[in-house]
Amino acid sequence: MILNSEKKKLSIWLAKMPKYLGENILKLSSGSKVGSLIINRSTENEDASISITFSDALKKSKIPSKHVVDIKEKDNGMYLVKLGNEEMSIEGFVNKECYIRPVINSEYLEYKRNLKNTQLEAENQVKVIDYFSEVKRSSKYSSIREMEILARKRKEMLQNKKRERLAREDVLEIVFNAFEKHDLWTVRDLADFSGQPLAYIQEIISEICVLNKKDHKNSYELKPEYKQKL
Repeated sequence: MILNSEKKKLSIWLAKMPKYLGENILKLSSGSKVGSLIINRSTENEDASISITFSDALKKSKIPSKHVVDIKEKDNGMYLVKLGNEEMSIEGFVNKECYIRPVINSEYLEYKRNLKNTQLEAENQVKVIDYFSEVKRSSKYSSIREMEILARKRKEMLQNKKRERLAREDVLEIVFNAFEKHDLWTVRDLADFSGQPLAYIQEIISEICVLNKKDHKNSYELKPEYKQKL
């Protein structure tokens, strides 16, 4: 196979976005406009920021309207390659990464909730539980003590295993689901529940949660504006 490297010096920006946004962009017809970037310069009261305004064609999909863009330099020799039948061509090198993420507000939460309900309705499946199998499977444990030992070993294994960071939107959805089950959570318990690094969870809950000062276990609860949507 022939390698065409004529465009190897052409700079390319790599955009990373939530799954729902990428899926709706792919549904647009060829040549359609996605949106426009709005660059706000820094002032005495606010830092510089970049947001995106979607085109009318994309707004029809009813996705959350407010998204921000974080741009980072990329310097690790990443290239965009196009494969053909007899030729492989380099289309350029990635010198910047753009992270497009939604603003976590009531509109976003409502969209995710409706999306989840739609997916559940589409599945519309009846789950059959074989209780006899469950009883048979658990009968091999001869005592509660043995079950506690196995549970402790499994927890240690999960703690020692390197945790892979999920997309921010996916982790937010897991965290909101956790608060649907319990009103108060510690950072460590949320990290165990989500399977995400402790520092990553701390970063996320600092935006959507407040420390419950009446509690002595360093527990967090959702801010009032997010409780209204749960």
